Amino acid sequence: MEFDENKEEEKYSEDDYVDIYSKRAIFWFSFFNLIFGGVLLVINLYNAGYRKAVPVVLAFVLFFPISPTLLSCIRALTCNRLLTP
Repeated sequence: MEFDENKEEEKYSEDDYVDIYSKRAIFWFSFFNLIFGGVLLVINLYNAGYRKAVPVVLAFVLFFPISPTLLSCIRALTCNRLLTP
């Protein structure tokens, strides 16, 4: 394996980069409200070209905050059926 010093380095143009939100911004938005941080993450994934991950993140962001309420409702409905004769 030889090192070629004459080989030019690959030059990147400004079109190769995308503007994304920082990890710190996403963390603090998520700290106050999970949906806002999730939206920022979805925008980052979409701009970076990870379009297959967008629906998964959106599903998590929308389902996770309401899951305790849904589970409580399901538990209440199940318990009421068991208690009524």
